[in-house]
Amino acid sequence: MTADGLSVAPAPHMRDRTVSSPDGTGPVTETLLPTDGTLGSRIKEFPMSTPEDLKDVYTDELKDLWSANDQMLKVVKKLTTKASDASLKDMLKSSQEGITKHTDVLKELIAGQDEKVSKEHCKGMEGLVAEATKHVLEEGPEKGPILDTIIIAQYQRMTHYGIAGFGTAAAYAKALGLKDDNKKLREATKEIYGGDEFMTKLAETAVNIDAKDEG
Repeated sequence: MTADGLSVAPAPHMRDRTVSSPDGTGPVTETLLPTDGTLGSRIKEFPMSTPEDLKDVYTDELKDLWSANDQMLKVVKKLTTKASDASLKDMLKSSQEGITKHTDVLKELIAGQDEKVSKEHCKGMEGLVAEATKHVLEEGPEKGPILDTIIIAQYQRMTHYGIAGFGTAAAYAKALGLKDDNKKLREATKEIYGGDEFMTKLAETAVNIDAKDEG
């Protein structure tokens, strides 16, 4: 879903530079992504300013969720390589597509608010990703049912953050009278919730049982 025309494909020669923000609030990290060999597409991460109204709160939430999705996508790719159960592995692969789809929606909605298409670093997801990295990638057991149960638990922690975030953003959109935004965010929330429910059923019917037998 790149109909907004604002998504940027990964480029091998990314570089960052620090410049002054237009409003003088502080330094800005500007990421330059070469796309056609001559021009670069810029994604700027501005320091979060104090929101003045509900619209500001709404756009800040969208930018936070964009960052959360980017962080979650990176670690889910790594979790996928560690999964043993076929259904779990398939679900994790499908989740990557879903996260990318929802990120494109967020970019579209941010642009629709006449905002710079930028993201705010999400410290909440940063902590969840750190936990997943620790328990699965750094200190996890060998591949097998036990590790699969840990993967599911860590994945669901991150999806619960997404459910809360997208649900909250949908409520803001409704209050602001943004019907199309509300619809898209509710659809995303429903899809994330569906993935979480699938993981719960998978754990209850297969993975946790296998882990118990292995123990």
